Amino acid sequence: MANCPTEKNITTNTNAINPIGVTRSGVSYLIFNKNKANPVEPFIINYLKAAFNSLHFVSELYDNKTPKAYSYFYKNSKTKEQASKNDWVDTFNFPDDSDRTIQLAVYDHPRFIREASWLKKQAASFKIKLEIKTYSFNDDFFTEKIILDSDIVLATDIPVTDIELGYLDFLLNKNLLFQKFINKTQKNTINSLTDKYRTSVSFEQKAILINQIEDYINQENILIYLYHPLKYYDIHSFINGVEFDSNGNIALDKLWW
Repeated sequence: MANCPTEKNITTNTNAINPIGVTRSGVSYLIFNKNKANPVEPFIINYLKAAFNSLHFVSELYDNKTPKAYSYFYKNSKTKEQASKNDWVDTFNFPDDSDRTIQLAVYDHPRFIREASWLKKQAASFKIKLEIKTYSFNDDFFTEKIILDSDIVLATDIPVTDIELGYLDFLLNKNLLFQKFINKTQKNTINSLTDKYRTSVSFEQKAILINQIEDYINQENILIYLYHPLKYYDIHSFINGVEFDSNGNIALDKLWW
């Protein structure tokens, strides 16, 4: 007869807990307000793109333990990283007499404020003045003033559905920042491209359209991708078959122990 475990012979091994950081769909990004009365000038955006380099951002803030983003899609970021390069800009040519202060809105949370502080320091190295404004989802700033007052918003988008529907929601949901911040011409172009995407049946055609959408967003200086957020789990060592889906969720049907 097998011995039944008792309280006496059961031990807790805290070392058996393995913390795991899992890449999931979604992205942290900076988005420019194209509907402001005096939006950030394209030449300043070029300086900011160089200042807010994803490589330096992830290296200095996250010790390279968080994946750099060059696309909304994690699987596309490595491909785009090879082709991505910041155009060289001469900081000495930035006008010293520029009295404009760029307004950066950020959610009132220690991690986001830390990221915004790094961005402010980087902007200063390019002689660009940047002021941080914090908001919460319960105040009028997010629902109204954010549209009128902010030049840039630091934000994160994590799809709650599958990655395809999540990306379309990111682009087309009128309650989210992307639709609120792009101008009428940009909306028409994005709507046209997403309509083609939704009517496409082949994987190849969908992939082409995704690239066209992301290329257009980059050409229009709508946003800057920063990194792909990780989802963290504490997994006990006796659990085997741990696999994750594209949203970083554990595939429960694969587990065994």
